[in-house]
Amino acid sequence: MKPKEIATKLSLKVLFSDNHFSICRLKDLLDLNEITPDSELLLILQALHCVPYSDMDSEFKKWLFDNVLLLFGTYSSVLGFDFQKIMDVVSQSELPEDRT
Repeated sequence: MKPKEIATKLSLKVLFSDNHFSICRLKDLLDLNEITPDSELLLILQALHCVPYSDMDSEFKKWLFDNVLLLFGTYSSVLGFDFQKIMDVVSQSELPEDRT
């Protein structure tokens, strides 16, 4: 795996294992991978910057997780993520709660 792919995979993992959503991390990943998201989606994601996952209900966390992963969906084979499997697991469980 190339350094760019390793950085993307590690950063996506941190993005959803932290206790809050980081648009900064996501924007850095989008820039690194030359991905341009839909402008409306980006505005919604920007509004969520630093919002603790514990403040989001499970349905909204799933929406957030799904939409972020869909941005990288065409890149999934390079990263080695099985995005469908991850989305299936998330639909059945919670994302990380605030650890504070």
